[in-house]
Amino acid sequence: MAAKIFLGYDNLKTKLVDWLAANTQVIQFDDETIEIMTPVKDALKDDIYCFVTKKTKGYQVSDDGRCLFKLDPSASNSELFEEAAEVVANAKFKINIDNWIISTLTDEKNLMETIMRLAYIQAAISYLV
Repeated sequence: MAAKIFLGYDNLKTKLVDWLAANTQVIQFDDETIEIMTPVKDALKDDIYCFVTKKTKGYQVSDDGRCLFKLDPSASNSELFEEAAEVVANAKFKINIDNWIISTLTDEKNLMETIMRLAYIQAAISYLV
């Protein structure tokens, strides 16, 4: 008798959704902003957070400046910031050089994908140090 290779599509999909729900946390700050602890970890094995703010046209997805601040609180490593800015630009996100917030605007249809893309950007940047 052949061994089962897959759990079955429906079972696998259910387990994936259950795992994602168990490894993601959402906190509502106010009527317009939520914080999401994603299941993605950075190079230090810390949780990665994304912030979603409702705007007039769509949603702003950002790291609230946490990614680069965590890696270089004194903002003294210019090479890190240059490399991070390149990663961010290549991913079609923006970085505010005054406060180092990584962000982009998106619509509701692409919101979840954008949140996960930002989480992966933050993970990639964490490996630059």
